Amino acid sequence: MEERLQKIIARAGLASRREAESMIVSGRVSVNGRVVDQLGSKADPERDHIKVDGKLVSSDVDKVYILMNKPKGVVSTVHDTEDRPVITSLIKGVKGRIYPVGRLDFNTEGAILLTNDGELSNRLLSAKSRCPKTYLVKISGQPSIKDLSRLERGVTVEGARFSQCEIEPLKVGVNSWLKVTLNEGKNHQVKKMFEHVGHPVSKLKRVAFSFLTVKGLDPGEWRRLTPQEADRLRRGRFRPEKPIDVYKFLKEYGVSLTDRDRKKLSLYLGRPRIFPSAPPKTAPARPGGAPSRNPAQGKARTLSKLKIASKPNEKAPIQSVSVYRKTDDEAVARKPYPKAKPAEGPGKPKSQRKAPGGYGAKRQTSTRPPAKRSPPNRAAGGKAAKKGRRK
Repeated sequence: MEERLQKIIARAGLASRREAESMIVSGRVSVNGRVVDQLGSKADPERDHIKVDGKLVSSDVDKVYILMNKPKGVVSTVHDTEDRPVITSLIKGVKGRIYPVGRLDFNTEGAILLTNDGELSNRLLSAKSRCPKTYLVKISGQPSIKDLSRLERGVTVEGARFSQCEIEPLKVGVNSWLKVTLNEGKNHQVKKMFEHVGHPVSKLKRVAFSFLTVKGLDPGEWRRLTPQEADRLRRGRFRPEKPIDVYKFLKEYGVSLTDRDRKKLSLYLGRPRIFPSAPPKTAPARPGGAPSRNPAQGKARTLSKLKIASKPNEKAPIQSVSVYRKTDDEAVARKPYPKAKPAEGPGKPKSQRKAPGGYGAKRQTSTRPPAKRSPPNRAAGGKAAKKGRRK
């Protein structure tokens, strides 16, 4: 099957695609003894003889996959014009050319993948694959929830658009620690994001590349990926099966979470926070030797209603009582208001009676006879007296 020459050269691990294109343009590549200097030229790696600088390009190259915990003060490139130490100089005993997948800043440490598989490298760096990279970030100050929401939705900084990400506060205060998960890898993305909201980054470490973490690797150490891990990357299963716990990486910086820090973080978030690194509490055993449920290891018990028998002398018994089991195995009972007592004697309760003379009430008639009116006093004057005088 014919493929582009730069793709064949990159898959062989001789150079990246861009470097392979420059090789083709400069006339360093030949196919079946004929120099090819035009981009877009194709060849079949199984039938054609492809040479770069007179050396045959072999398609059957053993793929190498290496995970390294990059230390500070190392450039994540193959060559550096300023003669600074490069990341490939830390790897010994590996044949062939390998190169890093993506880049980390000069003073940034953490997980980085090196390989000679050009096709996989391009897939991991593509924005369509959404390969997650998890960072542990220390910033100055305490950002607001509104600022973090802005960054999670995506922002535009200096003309560059940063897509959606995930931000999880770990510790807040004068200096705050955050867990940031990116689905892309643009240049200085994390630093530019937090500088945009007024909280510059003081420490930055990539703790995981896809599902691969630097657990057990000191800065500068590396290991080969297992066949299962490499096959999982080739199939595009980049998402970790379990959430990555970054609290263990905080201990490397001498940061520990106290009860006061946990309460402060819960108030900051506006909701209780579950810390996976906290040791589970042991619950006392039930009488009879039956094991009791540990509320700290599971969810809180749901709301249940227990019926209470009424006493014979009570006129208005309590219908039910609501019991909520907290995580500390304490029960809080909430008694509803009792029903209204019936009014003494016949008729409706006093609260349901209508006031006399109110709307809809019958008018009460008096049993007394009407009082007799006395005749008007003619001598007293007034209208009645004037009428009598005229007559």
